[in-house]
Parts: sequence; C-alpha cells; structure tokens
Amino acid sequence: MAFLEEVLAVTRDPQQAIPLIASLLSIPTGDRYPNLDLTPQTQKARTFDVLIDQLEALARNRPVLMLLEDAHHLDPTSAELFDRIVDQAQQLPIMLIATQRLEGMVRWNGRPHATLLTLNRLSRAQAAAIIAGMTGGKRLPASLLEQILSKTEGIPLFVEELTKVMLESGLLTERGEALQLTGPLPPLAVPATLHDSLMARLDRLASVREVAQIGAVIGREFSHELLAAASRLPAAELTRATGQLVAAGLVFRRGGAGQTSYAFKHALVQDAAYGSLLLSRRQQLHAVIAQTLEERFPETVAAEPEVIAQHFERADLREKAVEYYELAGRAALARSSLSEALLRFQRALMGLEALSPSNERSRRELSIQVAVGSAQVAAHGFAASETGAAYSRAEVLCVELGEVRERFPVLYGLCLYHLYAAELPEARRAADQLLELARTSNDRKLSFFAHRAAGVSALPAGEFSRARAHLKEALALYDANEHRSPAFVYAFDPHVVCLDYLARTMLPLGFPEQALAANDEAVAEARRIGHRNSLALPLFFGGVVHQILGDREGVQARASELSQIAVEAGFRFWLAGAAILQAWAAAEGGDVEGGRKALQRALEEWRSTGARYMLPYFGALHAQIELKAGQADKAVRLLEEAYQAIEGTGERWFAAEVLRFQGEALLKLGPARLPLARERFSDSLATAQAQGARLWELRAAIGLARANKAEPLAVARVAGIYSSLTEGFSLPDLKIAQSISKKLQQQL
Repeated sequence: MAFLEEVLAVTRDPQQAIPLIASLLSIPTGDRYPNLDLTPQTQKARTFDVLIDQLEALARNRPVLMLLEDAHHLDPTSAELFDRIVDQAQQLPIMLIATQRLEGMVRWNGRPHATLLTLNRLSRAQAAAIIAGMTGGKRLPASLLEQILSKTEGIPLFVEELTKVMLESGLLTERGEALQLTGPLPPLAVPATLHDSLMARLDRLASVREVAQIGAVIGREFSHELLAAASRLPAAELTRATGQLVAAGLVFRRGGAGQTSYAFKHALVQDAAYGSLLLSRRQQLHAVIAQTLEERFPETVAAEPEVIAQHFERADLREKAVEYYELAGRAALARSSLSEALLRFQRALMGLEALSPSNERSRRELSIQVAVGSAQVAAHGFAASETGAAYSRAEVLCVELGEVRERFPVLYGLCLYHLYAAELPEARRAADQLLELARTSNDRKLSFFAHRAAGVSALPAGEFSRARAHLKEALALYDANEHRSPAFVYAFDPHVVCLDYLARTMLPLGFPEQALAANDEAVAEARRIGHRNSLALPLFFGGVVHQILGDREGVQARASELSQIAVEAGFRFWLAGAAILQAWAAAEGGDVEGGRKALQRALEEWRSTGARYMLPYFGALHAQIELKAGQADKAVRLLEEAYQAIEGTGERWFAAEVLRFQGEALLKLGPARLPLARERFSDSLATAQAQGARLWELRAAIGLARANKAEPLAVARVAGIYSSLTEGFSLPDLKIAQSISKKLQQQL
C-alpha cells in the first residue's frame, strides 16, 4: 500500500485515486480509505481517469517512454485504455512504442501522430553481429556460421536459439580467438527450424523439461507458488530446475521473497514446451492446474475466473469450463466490460452445445441467455437483433422447463425488444402473457412486474389511461426490498422505470406538472441507487418531456448529463438519443443548419442500433427544424412519412401531435392549403379525444381555432378544454388557451 501511495502521489486527488487502483489490483485498503460506492461504469471510467492523470503528471515532469508488447493480444478494456493514452500522447511529451503482428487491423494506424514501422528481418551482417556477441567475439567456423545465417533467415530469436544450440552441443572447442569443430559436423546437427532449435535445447535439459512443460501449460507467465502446487516436486528440486531454466535463458525470473514469478523468454518458447506434451498429458496438467487454482487460489477464482475456465476447457472438463466462463461473463458484466462479458458468455454457450441434453444444461443456458440479453441491451440497444435472439431463445427454454419466475425477466426483455423495434402488437402480447402468469400464480412480486410491463407496452400505443392504471398499480405494489433486482436481469431498476413511464403518460393526459415531478423523482432515484443504465432512461425521456413543453434549457441539462454517461459507459443507444435532443436544442437556440445536420447524423446512429421506436417523434422534431429554416414543404413531407410510420407500427403516442404539426406546416404554405390544414387539425383533435390526451387535444383545438380564424365554435372548444385542466397554467399552450377563453368571455 505504501508503494501505491507513493506512485499515486503525483495525481490530482490521491485520496480518490488510491482506492480505485487498489481495487483494480485487488489490494485491500482496510479503514484507511472510504469504500468505493460506484456503479461499474463509473468505476471503470474513473480508474481510466486516474491512470491518464498519473501519466500526464509523469509527462509534465519529464518525457515518458512507454513500451507495449504484442498489442494484438490486448483485451477490449485494455485496448480502450490505450486508445485514450494514444489520444493524450498527441498533446504531451510521451512516446509509446508498441509491437504488433501485421495480421488484421493495425491499431492506431492512420492517426496523424502515429508512425507505422515494419520491422524487416535482420541483414546477414546484423545476424552475424548477434552471433559474435553470443560467442564473446570468438569466430565460428565459416561453414557453421554460414549454416546458421542461412537457416535462420534473419529471424532474431532463431539466430539466438540456434547459436545457443551449437554452443551447448559439445561440438565446439576454443582455439585462441576462434571456436573450432571437434570433428566433422554430424548430419542434422544444425536444427532446420526454430521449433526444432527450441526443442533441441529443451531436450538437452531433459531433467527439468517437465517443469518447463508445466509452466507452459500454466501460461506465458507463472508464479513459483502455482508451479510448486501443480508440479508437486520437492522444494529443493523445483528451485534447482527453475534455476537451470533461467540460466539457459529460456525463462526470466521476477520478484523474490515468496513472490517469485517466471516468464518465458518468448511465446514461441512456451509453444515449443507446450507442443512437446502428448494430448493426454496436456489435458491432465490443465485439469491439475484448474483444480489447484480452484482449491488453493481463491483470489484467482474471484479476479480471473476466465483463466480457470480456459484450463478446464483444455482439460476437456466442459461442465466446469462452462461454469467458470459464466462466472467470468458475470464478473465482466458487473464492471461494465460489455465486450468481454459477451465473449465469455459466448464461450460458455459453445461449451454447453457439446454437453448432452438435460434439464440442468437447459437451466444453465437459460441463466446465461438472460444475462446475455441484458448485456446486449447495454452494448447494442434494446432493438438489436442480438438482444432479440437472446431473449427469444430464453423464452423457448422457459417453456421447455416449465419455468414461471425465470420467464418474467425473459418476457419483459422481449417486451422491450419488440417495443423499441416498433413491433407493438408483439410487445403487448408479451405484456399480456406476464399479466396472465401473475394472475394464475397469485404472486405479489410477479404482479408488480406484470403491471409494469403492461404499462410500458400501453404507453407507446397511445393507450394513456390504460398505461396510467397499470403503472400506478405497479407503484402501489412496489416494495424496494422485494422488487429491486440485479441490473443483469431487468436492465433497469423497476421503480425508476415505473416513474419514468408514468411521467410520459401524465403529460399527454394533461398533467404536465405531475409529469415533470415524476421524471425528477425517477432521476433522483436512479442517482441514489447508482445504476447508470437506469439513470440514462429518465434523463433521455425527461429531455423528451421538456422538449415537448418547449423548455430548451431543460432539454440541454438532461441531454448533457446523458451524453456524459453514455460516453463513459459506452451506451451507443443513449448517446444517439442525447445527440438528437442536443440537435433540437441547437436549432432552437438559432443554429438551425448545425442542428439539422447534427439531427440527421444522430438519427442514423439511432437506427443503426436496430431501434425503430420514437422515429415518428424524431420526424416531428426534424420537421420543426425545417419549419424554422423556412422549408415548410419539406416539413410536410417529413410529417407525412412520420404518420406512415405510425400507421405501420401502431406507435400512436405522438400521432395527434404529428397530425397537428402537419396542420401547422400546411398553414405556412399559403391559403391554397388551408382546407387540408383544417382537416389535419380536425384529425389531430379526434385522435387526441379518442386517447383521452387533454394536452394534445388542447393544442389541436388551438390550431383549429387559428385555421378557422377564431370562429365561435372553435374558440368555445378551446375554452372548454382549458377549463377542464387543473395544472400547468404557466405553460405557453395554456397561456394561449387562457387568452382565447378571455376573448370568448368578452364576446359573451
């Protein structure tokens, strides 16, 4: 801990930095530092910030040289960190030298401050210089030197290894400044390939070769403690064996005083030792190592379950491999390493395919598919095909197994998938199934989730009263201890979801103040529990509520926070949503052209996630911007397309407003379009009345009154709707309605 405190003293806030890095390294902090109470996404983002901060502090003091070997092996999280480091290196005195194989994409190639250097093979002169260094300057026989140079073909490791083979062969003797052969060079005395050369060296160390093989099975790097446990050799014998491997230059030793570890000189050395084992022996060693880690290294079980999974997999112990790959996936999901989580879950599912069918196998697959669904939601969005595939497979498994409780998160996941794909009949069907399951089970907890799903599916269809009834029933049933569920099961906190959807339901019903209060409560609750995905939901839809009310500052506040969260956590879906709201705010603030272009880019990103939900609303936003730009004809086309989408999907929550905006745009096109404008306002009014949407109804009535030049019947209609409202009187719509009502009273 003292070393960690010294290293991080250069950061801006060591008190915050030390617990983060201690957690990363699994170092207990005791009572010296506060416990981390952060969401996984936030902890990851802040850990990155600390590491970058430390690097910047070092660079401010003196130029920094960083070395990164084998960049092609970077895991997704490490790659993300180094992407940030590379970006920072452009402004700081930092040189990062990374080695990478040329297969596939070369990282950072094309960056203006990055230079790609292809390392060619050594020239004969350079290879000869390496050989001279290894012989201490003594000349090799010309014929032998020629064979080494020809066979190694300028590969540095091969040059070194083949030279060592010959020096250790006993075929050379010193004669002054030269080395001479003791006799004719036997056939095949000089290995033909690098692998043959490495194997020849291992064969000469026959007494310790098994230790090298066990080390190779453990990995490129391995601790003395694990090597001892796996080899079961006496301590003195193991120390002698590792000493010989180090002396031969095949492995490097690091650390000491009980913390000794080893690393193979090169991956090819490990490969040679590993490849020299028979398959049966290799599997046996993997099994021994996996069981040893499982029984005696709990810190590895907790921190690196994927390592144990790989050993069980190579030991052909598939059930155990699946178990640990699932653990690894959940651990990655808990720290918001979504790419890694999905990779681990995929390996687990692949392992399950090789097992014989059974209820136990199906239950484990069900558990994994539910987790995959949640991970896909966070990584790719609700409407991504991968999300639908995970939940659809889980639903099949639930039916096969006769599971009721497990079916709830599955059906809810399907409900959300279909909702955001704008497949509202299917979303309603999933919600109805949940209600039926809850009714037959007579379970309060399941009833809460069923009513929540019913409310969630009713709102997009424009069934506002039904949505309100189900959401209020869900909130009445809600119990924090009973219903708060892990993020990987339901993707969002259930209480936050109910409040968010209730806010969006109360707005069209004519209760804007209650809508804003419910959204504020949802945001506060999400912040309190510290779950980023749950916070993103009310931030985005709160921005939508504020936009509908014409509150540019409210939209900017919600969208700005949402954008920051989405960037930190890698939420593509929410980042696109934030950009859409920010584009409208920019246009509303006067940057019409910038807002238009930003909106088009953001809409493409939204669609790229597979989402079709909200597209009619976004079309109306786009039309509003076009109206500001004086492009009423284009606005009309956009609104016609939006209404066609409504008809095609059944997403009717904004239907009345789309029709109203059509009327507004048609009015801009002159007297010839006035009859059609009146028709659209009338259609909007009828739609709103059918939905019981009093705010939409008021807006349509105001538009119709304006189109009819305030004729008495239209004015009376506005006054009647206005008199039925009980809140929101400071809103522009209600102020206009109040003014119209006063004129009516004066006429009377």
